[in-house]
Amino acid sequence: MVNCKEKEAFVSLDKLSDPKVFERLAENVGVWLQTGVSEDFKLLGSKEQIKIVKEAIIASKNFQDELCNPSATLLTVENKLLAKHQTARSFSKTFNVSWPF
Repeated sequence: MVNCKEKEAFVSLDKLSDPKVFERLAENVGVWLQTGVSEDFKLLGSKEQIKIVKEAIIASKNFQDELCNPSATLLTVENKLLAKHQTARSFSKTFNVSWPF
């Protein structure tokens, strides 16, 4: 469920199987990963669901940052990629949709 109220969007994590809801989440996270800026939106879900989404977002950002780090090594990039894959698996297992990043 996505509700827009005065510039605020609510993304219901229980509804991620709905393509519109999933697209809204992916769009906001994608913009934030690329620019560091995103419109205000709130995740609605259990503490565990929100934790899983948060971990996936952070792992994706950490991997992206490491790729852009001029002093990164193959090992540091590989470690960030493995962490991203682990959180993506947890996301997919929890929500039955693939992590888009």
